[in-house]
Amino acid sequence: MGFHLTYLEALRVLGLWIFMPAMAILVVAGISAIYQKRQTLSHKKFKSITGFLLVLEMVMVVFGLLLPLSSQGTGWSLQTGILTVDTGVGTLRVAARDVHTQWVTHQSAYALEQRTLGTSAGSYHAGEFVLQNGRSAWVFEYGDYPVLAIFSPKYTILLSSPGITKLPHTLKTSNDKALESAQTNTTRPYGMIASIVGVIVALAIQLFISKHYAPYLPQRVATHFGLSGQPNGYSSKKVALWLGPIFSLVLGIPLILLSALDPSNVALIAPFFLIEVVLVLSFWWMFHMNRNQT
Repeated sequence: MGFHLTYLEALRVLGLWIFMPAMAILVVAGISAIYQKRQTLSHKKFKSITGFLLVLEMVMVVFGLLLPLSSQGTGWSLQTGILTVDTGVGTLRVAARDVHTQWVTHQSAYALEQRTLGTSAGSYHAGEFVLQNGRSAWVFEYGDYPVLAIFSPKYTILLSSPGITKLPHTLKTSNDKALESAQTNTTRPYGMIASIVGVIVALAIQLFISKHYAPYLPQRVATHFGLSGQPNGYSSKKVALWLGPIFSLVLGIPLILLSALDPSNVALIAPFFLIEVVLVLSFWWMFHMNRNQT
């Protein structure tokens, strides 16, 4: 018996907010298309912006679809006398004969006080938490179900999910041979991998953009524009070409360090990923505006 989160359930837990960046970019692409149609032929350099934004929008959609993978498969199961709890940041295995249980509520001393490691989103909580009573506990809670506290010689575990009401009886009647309780640190470092890949890709794109536009840029590059679209800040060509890669690297290093604190949490890096995307788009647009301006 047991329960594990499916991909669709993990997607529902995170909510539609993960697609908000893609929707925002789509709106900007639509505005760009409308603006493009109203301009004269002298504004041809704006025509490729719409296409670029649409590609960027698809990238953000794919990123949103990948986020639920960090929570998919988390849950619990009871087999051969062993209760296994997978929180996404660690897997606990405790012998059924070594535990006792108690029903608790979120208004009691077993309320979740602070997340140490893991994910919290709406009615979903998975990872290691500090409780109201100061005790540390491993938690997997999904949906509005009774909360079962499980006490073993080493761990306190809180479970809440479909099928949880049958677990106490099954634990008591388990006659399988008990194995030694152990914790297996099988983390799923999706967040860490995504942050490293994201920084490398952003840096590579920035270098490609600089190399591609280098022959077409003037020696004095406009690096800042006012609301009217007129440049009001300049730098040398050499400095401008290195600004994008440097900015992406400066942002990427703390992003990787932050993701190392919670390697499985993909949602943690989402804001940084969005900033990297905005940086790439900004430098591409800046170089496009300066192209052939001698």
